[in-house]
Parts: sequence; structure tokens; C-alpha cells
Amino acid sequence: MKRKPYNDTSRVIPKELEIKETEKGIFIYTSLGLVIKANEKWIDLKGVLLSTAEEVCGTSKGGKKIDKETWWWSEEVQTSIKKKKEAFKNWQREGTDQLKELYKEKKKEAERAVAKAKKEGYKEWYENLDTREGEKTIYKIAKQRAEAKRDIIIIISCRANV
Repeated sequence: MKRKPYNDTSRVIPKELEIKETEKGIFIYTSLGLVIKANEKWIDLKGVLLSTAEEVCGTSKGGKKIDKETWWWSEEVQTSIKKKKEAFKNWQREGTDQLKELYKEKKKEAERAVAKAKKEGYKEWYENLDTREGEKTIYKIAKQRAEAKRDIIIIISCRANV
């Protein structure tokens, strides 16, 4: 069975429309004498599609950014991270094994400083939970997590209905 060769003129275009491409853009001429700029039609179509999608699915502000838990950050952590970054840049610039070992040492020191700061921060946080202020903090965190989850649920339910 032979296939028909692809013919560009076999596109399905109503006979009453004539499409012309010029320097100013693509124009569609109708049998009624109307001239329509194709780009404007695409913009209209885009507007209709977006407004319908917004009506059906609703809008979202986008995904919630995950906080980088900096409440435990201290000067010690900051200086050790800065030293680690400098060591990494030196190693990348010169590429010697000695600088690589130095970077690894600074990286371990930074990891220890972060772990120590987090441990102290969490210790203070857990001690604070027994107070009235700590109880408010728990409810605040629960509310934030519920809000973050709700945004995702709206998107999932919208996809399920479509």
C-alpha cells in the first residue's frame, strides 16, 4: 500500500480564507473583506484559554519556598562556612592535592559547626516548648504546614477534574 506524499497545499483551510505573509506579519483575508492579523487572534485565544483555566482550576501563587532554617545560624557557623568557600575556590583555581585536602578539612569543620549550632538551637527550642509562648509556636508551625499543603491539594484536585 503506497502512502500519499505530503503536500503542503493539502492543509485544511476553508476556501473563504486566504492567508498572506508580509513584512508586517501574517494576515488572514476573509471572503467578507475582513482583514484579521493572525497574531492578534493568537493573543485573543491565549486570553480565552487562560481565563477559562483560571475559572476551572483557580489560581496559585506557586510552590511554597522551603525555609532554610537559619534560626540556628551563628557567627561561628558563618565564619566556618566562609573559610570553606574560600578553600573551595582556591582548590578549584589551582587544583593541587594539598588544596583539596585543605578544602576537605574546612568542609568537615563547617559540618561540625553547623551540627553544633543546630544541636544548641534545637535544645533551646525544646526547652521553650513547655512555656505558653512555645505552645503558640507549635500552633503557628502547624498552621504554616497546613497552608503549604493546601496549595498543592488545590492543584491536584484541579488536574483530577480536567
